[in-house]
Amino acid sequence: MDKLPPLNAIRAFEAAARLESISRAAAELHVTPGAISRQVRGLEALLGVPLFERGHRSIALTDAGRLYATELTHLFGQLREATQNISTIRPQQTLRLGSPPTFAARWLIPRMQPFHAAEPDIEVQIRSVTHQPDWRDLDAAILFGDGQWPGCSATRMVSNRITPVCSPAYLATHGPFDSVESLAGKTLLYSLTRPEDWSAWLAASGVDAPLALQTRRLGYESSMLAYQACRHGVGLAMAQSDLITHDREEGCLVAPFDTDLDMGRLTYYLVRPRNTRPNEPLSRLVNWLIP
Repeated sequence: MDKLPPLNAIRAFEAAARLESISRAAAELHVTPGAISRQVRGLEALLGVPLFERGHRSIALTDAGRLYATELTHLFGQLREATQNISTIRPQQTLRLGSPPTFAARWLIPRMQPFHAAEPDIEVQIRSVTHQPDWRDLDAAILFGDGQWPGCSATRMVSNRITPVCSPAYLATHGPFDSVESLAGKTLLYSLTRPEDWSAWLAASGVDAPLALQTRRLGYESSMLAYQACRHGVGLAMAQSDLITHDREEGCLVAPFDTDLDMGRLTYYLVRPRNTRPNEPLSRLVNWLIP
């Protein structure tokens, strides 16, 4: 016999043999007992051997039936396992996410490895953006601003609290910084995109203008470069606290003052156009990053 027996007949016999009952097999497969009996008799006719010995309200496997049932139980087990394995494989999905390099390097990338492990079916492509993104190439973008972008929804990612930081070596050489006034004569690093941070923090700390003028200022194109210079002991950087969490945990940067300053709504937001369709990979990423 070259062709396979009908699948319905195989299922009927396997269930009846495993449960040792026509009625229980019928209940499991949601058919009538008569349908199970017809399927089994048709299979016996096809095979040319009896599979059951039938008594009054009972059945018992013949030797041929027992052998066939053993093989089928094994095959059905393999089929169930294969089905389970394939059902857990989800197609790869690509999420195109824009981000300023500083935010990507300092905050986003350190948090992505656990997400990749938890969501292996989502490929996150991180692309550099600093200004208005081209939404044709992105599903969403992390932007620095006040949360207001026309035609877009925005989710706040981090706070905008700032505090001075320096390397442990710089602190050992130029410290201790026991008061804000001890910053006089020191080198203050800042990002050209955030030139007012030092002045705002010093003013909030009660420092007068003459003392502020006694410091040396070094500006960098981005906060990422300012933080890198700070790690190498060039001076003290005014840092957005949420972007240097890992540096402080690793001991690469220290905060010599207990005071920080909340600069308000101006910070990083996850932004996407309102007229786009729901994006499941993006929702899963946002739920991971912002529990």
